[in-house]
Amino acid sequence: MVTGKVRLLWVLTVIAAVPAMAVLATIWLMTENQPRLDLPETSRTNRPLPAALRERLKGSSFGHGQEKRFILNADDLNTICRSTLARRGFEGQCRFDLAGNTLVGEVSLRLQGRLSGRYLNVDILFKGAESSELNIPYLSIGRLRFNSPVELDLLHHLASLTPLGRYETLRRHMIKNVEIREKRLMVVLNWNREVLSELRGLVTDRSDAERIRAYLGQLALILEKDPENRYVKLGKLTAPLFELARSRSRANQSPIEENRALILVLSAYANGKDLNELAETQIELPRRNVLLNRRIDTARHFLAAALLSMSGQSTLVEMIGLAKELQDTHDGSGFSFIDLAADEAGAAFGKASISGKDRARRMQEVLKGNEDESQLIPTLKDLPESMHAQEFEDKFHKVGSLEYEAVRNEIKKRIRGLAIYR
Repeated sequence: MVTGKVRLLWVLTVIAAVPAMAVLATIWLMTENQPRLDLPETSRTNRPLPAALRERLKGSSFGHGQEKRFILNADDLNTICRSTLARRGFEGQCRFDLAGNTLVGEVSLRLQGRLSGRYLNVDILFKGAESSELNIPYLSIGRLRFNSPVELDLLHHLASLTPLGRYETLRRHMIKNVEIREKRLMVVLNWNREVLSELRGLVTDRSDAERIRAYLGQLALILEKDPENRYVKLGKLTAPLFELARSRSRANQSPIEENRALILVLSAYANGKDLNELAETQIELPRRNVLLNRRIDTARHFLAAALLSMSGQSTLVEMIGLAKELQDTHDGSGFSFIDLAADEAGAAFGKASISGKDRARRMQEVLKGNEDESQLIPTLKDLPESMHAQEFEDKFHKVGSLEYEAVRNEIKKRIRGLAIYR
């Protein structure tokens, strides 16, 4: 009888160990002992994009003002990739080449933590056609090779089930057309003034329906207290919502997840998006215009940027915000440094709200019951705005000029001066 129990226990142990062994084997196959590319010693040093490249990333008008075209060569792609790795704190190297209608890319990363001493080497081949997608006929990760349609489709499906699936949402919302020709990668983006709020799918995998329902319900209670008012200050919403986040976090020890759900709800509401389907509920929210610094557009920029930055897309926040403002110099309300400042302050707010449990709790403690909006965003009213193309050129010449960077640096200085972001 004892022998039978021991044998059964051994069998169950083996069965339980099989998935873990499979995961370990996969990790071992995906990582290697050496990088395929030489890693520079300064690869983790912050490398801002050159001013000339930042200027070209603004794109040129295409169609009737609702599309933006970006044209990049191999050097541009290498610079962007290396700058991105450095800004994210990775030790790595990239190499991209364009030939005909193909793009060949190689990336090597030094791994940290438990995988310290191992390297992730990725080789990928893209083929560009006039469509919203790049065809990928070949991909290798470490010693794993994927080159058949079935293998690549399966890999794409598996990736969509992980946090990488958030980037599929980004592609679907923004990319209209991708083409490679004459050693140039040409990307046409669908521009939408609400594109940041449309990207809420980037974070829904980390905010469960129950949390979203809780903050939707609390928001409804707040708004019902003043049914005649068409406007509501952001501080009137953040104070009680962060009080709720603090209370819930004490019970479930999940301050990051609570802050993430709270900001998702606020951003969706300010930008006119309905989260009832996502939250599996039917909570009717009275319609109000949310104000920050007494402006609707500032609140929308701030909260949409906060939402996107929670996915680690701070660079994208900057690019989208700049593209929108440059678009407006031609056919919109004019270039506004105030809107750009709202984007940057919002990105800082989003990142600070989820940057570790201690900082998430600190955000809750500071904002609970405190309606003072000056702790969220600095004074902006003296910044230039409503500048159309010629006025912008006369005053600032171009993006990246000394005059332009002086204003951007002043904006960053003011944001860094706020205690909540230190």
